Amino acid sequence: MKSTNKVLTKIAASMLLMSCAMNASANLISNGNFATGSYATVPNWTLSGAVYVIPYANYGLSGTWAGSANGALFGFTNVLNDPNLLSQTISTVTGSTYTLTFDYGSYSGYSNLVQSNNVTVVNTSTSSTLLNQIVTTPSSSSSSLAAMFLTHAVYTFTATGSSTTINFQDVSAVTQNVDSFLTNVAVNTSTIPLPGTLALLGLGFVGLSMNLGKRS
Repeated sequence: MKSTNKVLTKIAASMLLMSCAMNASANLISNGNFATGSYATVPNWTLSGAVYVIPYANYGLSGTWAGSANGALFGFTNVLNDPNLLSQTISTVTGSTYTLTFDYGSYSGYSNLVQSNNVTVVNTSTSSTLLNQIVTTPSSSSSSLAAMFLTHAVYTFTATGSSTTINFQDVSAVTQNVDSFLTNVAVNTSTIPLPGTLALLGLGFVGLSMNLGKRS
């Protein structure tokens, strides 16, 4: 009987590991910290309007952030209502839930110049909206990246198709003497195992335990 209990314990542990493995996922966003590419030519990203990828140092900022010395700069031309857009399309699974995270910060020689970014997630094929949020960040007059990146955003969405597009658009009311940076963009699967999957695992566990019980 003791040996049977040991086997059952190992099976239960294996089921837990399988469940965790099903939940784990790699970042679906490529080049999320803008480590490769510069200015308007950035692999995996589409840039339009006043959005550029530049070294932080070129902007007078010190330090590094999110493993990269580069960031996506919004509002570089200080033109209000420019279609300042940054986007990337990823492969998704219909019905799966995903978590979108990113860091957002603003730099200015003046204080209290709030910057805003409209974050949208859409089904690439149908253009149906899966997420639509405005994220804001206060401006920092410090040249330190640690002082500038004050906003860490976390959102979730459920995919409705095999292809999903993540969009960031500058919608700041104030654009003079202030700009904002985006980096560390990530999309990870957050869906838990489907009930049917867990049920099948459970049935297998019960059947095996009954069989072992008969043998003991």
